[in-house]
Amino acid sequence: MSAVDGYADAVVSVGQAEGNLARVEDELFRLSQVFESNNDLRSVLTDSEVPAARRQQIVEDILGANAAPTTTGLVSMIVGAGRAADLPA
Repeated sequence: MSAVDGYADAVVSVGQAEGNLARVEDELFRLSQVFESNNDLRSVLTDSEVPAARRQQIVEDILGANAAPTTTGLVSMIVGAGRAADLPA
C-alpha cells in the first residue's frame, strides 16, 4: 500500500466516522484543483524549508470556516507531514 492509498483510506474512515464523507470528498477535490492550478500555493506547501506550522496555517487560512473541520484537519495533517504533493492524488 502506498502512502497515498493510506491517506485515502484515512480520509474515507474519518469522513465516514464524522458522517460527512461526501462533503469532505468534495472539499478535497476542490482543494486539489486549486493546488494544481496555483503555482505559488503548490510551491509554498511543498517547500520543506517552510516550517510545517506555517504550511498548516496557510491551509487553515485557505479553508477557513467554509470547510468541514474534518477536511481542514486532514489536509493540515498531510501538509504538516510533508506530503502536500500527494494532495491531487
